[in-house]
Amino acid sequence: MTIRFSKEKAQRVKQQVVATDGEVSSQGLEVSTPSSYHFVRCRGSSMDDLLVADTCKMFDPDGEKVEYLIQCEEDQVFSKISELVDHKIQRKYLAPMVDCYGSEFLWPVAQTINGKASSFCISGKNALESAMTNWVKITWGGKGRYWVVRTPVNQDQLKEPQFSKITDEQIINIAYYNRIITDTTHEALKRYQGI
Repeated sequence: MTIRFSKEKAQRVKQQVVATDGEVSSQGLEVSTPSSYHFVRCRGSSMDDLLVADTCKMFDPDGEKVEYLIQCEEDQVFSKISELVDHKIQRKYLAPMVDCYGSEFLWPVAQTINGKASSFCISGKNALESAMTNWVKITWGGKGRYWVVRTPVNQDQLKEPQFSKITDEQIINIAYYNRIITDTTHEALKRYQGI
């Protein structure tokens, strides 16, 4: 059994386990920010089109700090996981993005941090809304803790975005392969606890 992201349960920030015969796509999809890309677009026409999930950052087996999704069937299990990660959970929009060269990636954008929407969260949301309708360059504002958005001089020189035909749910499953936590026995939680 492979743990898979569930679009239906994402509305309630939940998880589903499904059997699979293999990945839908052989391409990898990076979980990244748009800062390392040129002009980008976001799939969807409104924020309601994006899926939302709870996330936390922990070390992977190679010692690299990476983001994990958290989706649980029961609130009690979610509370226990939150306790295990020192309540360092962020609710994020999971935004499928493409750059003007056709490279796709998934940008997890903070919706709230510790239950509160900061200027950092609001600037990320504004950047996503801009990227849904126009090609934009999104960079980190640094010490100001906000995202900066600028448009190209000539929007018409860039073609319509070419997103792959796989679903948002499939994109998330590829991008977060082996990094979806559904219960307290996940290896990342054990590493975090020093077990």
